[in-house]
Amino acid sequence: PREALALLEAAAAAYPQGGLRPEREAMRARLLLEGGRAAEAAAVLEGCTDQRTAHVLHEMRVRIADALLAADPARARALAEVVATAKVPAELRAEAERVIAASTRGDSSP
Repeated sequence: PREALALLEAAAAAYPQGGLRPEREAMRARLLLEGGRAAEAAAVLEGCTDQRTAHVLHEMRVRIADALLAADPARARALAEVVATAKVPAELRAEAERVIAASTRGDSSP
């Protein structure tokens, strides 16, 4: 993952507003999450505010929100709310709503 992150960083430096930015940031967030760095992964997605391409990032937002439930329920809720209010498939919306409910209860149970 370290090498892949370095390549993504190089691409970001060379093409900060490139057409594949959402995909690049989603991959970066995924690698960070898989490396146990959920807070950093959340920061990557929180920096992606272009709503025209947000659909690319919604599934990753829910995965990261779920990972953050125990450590930072408020941040998890904020990430999930973006997805719950977007035009997304019902299954993804349900996952986002589950995270929101869990963040309110203060637990991470499914």
